[in-house]
Amino acid sequence: MAKKDELQWFDLGADASDNLANKGQFIEFYQVPSMKAVRFKAFLTQYEDNFNSTWKRTPVFGKMDPIHTFQHTQRTINLGWDVLAGSIEEAVENQQRISTLVQMLYPSYEGSETDGKRIKTAPIFKVKFMNLITDASTSGASSDAETGGLVCTIDGFRHAPVVESGYFALGGGLFPKNFQLQCSIHVLHTHNLGWMGDGEFEEENFPYAANDIRRDLGTTIVGAELTIDENGTYVSSLPKSLRRSSAEPGVSRVLAEQAAGQPFLPPAPRAFPKTDEE
Repeated sequence: MAKKDELQWFDLGADASDNLANKGQFIEFYQVPSMKAVRFKAFLTQYEDNFNSTWKRTPVFGKMDPIHTFQHTQRTINLGWDVLAGSIEEAVENQQRISTLVQMLYPSYEGSETDGKRIKTAPIFKVKFMNLITDASTSGASSDAETGGLVCTIDGFRHAPVVESGYFALGGGLFPKNFQLQCSIHVLHTHNLGWMGDGEFEEENFPYAANDIRRDLGTTIVGAELTIDENGTYVSSLPKSLRRSSAEPGVSRVLAEQAAGQPFLPPAPRAFPKTDEE
C-alpha cells in the first residue's frame, strides 16, 4: 500500500486549482519498490501517446517485396506539465514534490556499507493521469497510481524554472513560481492485448478506459441507441434535453444533431476586417 503523505494532497494554493486536483485532476507517479507516491496538479502542456509497431523485413531473391514479420507494438507517452505556485508555501512544497520525483529515479539497494551494497530493485514506476494514462484492465479514471497506474520505465525528468515568472525568496533560498517538467514514459504491458478468433479484442477498455466511463454514464456519449427511420434519418432514444446538452463542442455537436434527426450545418466562414494595408 502506498505511503500516504502530504505530497498526495493539495491545500496550499491560492485558487481553485487545489479543489480540481483533489477531485482527480492530477498527475501521479508511484515508485513500486519504495511504495512512494507524489502528485502534481494537471497543468498539462504536452501529451503525446505513441504506438509504434516493429516489423522485420527480409529481402528475398527474385521477389519485389520483402517478407514482413511482425515483432511487437510498443507504447511511449511524452508528457509535459507546469508546476505553478500561488503562494510561497506552495512554492516550497513544489520543490519537495520535484525532489521526491527525482529521488524516484534511483534504484533500491540491499546490503550495507561494510558488506557492500548491491541493487535490489530497479526504479519501476506506475503513472496515472485520469483516463488518459491508466491501466485499462484494472481501473477507469478515478483510481490512484498504485491501483490503476500504467507500469512503466522513465528515462528521466527534464525540469526548468520559468525565469520570467519570478521567484519567492525565503531563508536564503529561491523557490520558483513556475516550473516546467517533461518526461518520456515507456509502457510495460501487464495484460494481454490482441484480437481473438471470435473478433473480440482481449482488453476492450484499452487504452483509455472509455468503455468503463461509458457504462458509468449509463449511456453513450451522444445517444443510448441510434436507429434510422423510413426517411433515412438518425433517431436517438435519449430525451431532447440530454441530446442538446451533449451537442457542445465540436464533433459531439455533429453527432448529437444527427442523433436528434437534425441536419448538420457547418458554421459560416468568419469575416475578418480589412486592414489599412489591404
